[in-house]
Amino acid sequence: MQIIPIEMFIVFSVEKYRKLHYINTLRHQEEIAFFRRPLI
Repeated sequence: MQIIPIEMFIVFSVEKYRKLHYINTLRHQEEIAFFRRPLI
């Protein structure tokens, strides 16, 4: 088992979180567009 520096771990975690947040934001915008479509 290799030892990962704390800085590397923090950067990896932040990148992973940002990627998940970006995907969730895109999905949320698609849902909003889908729900608004019948109203227009």
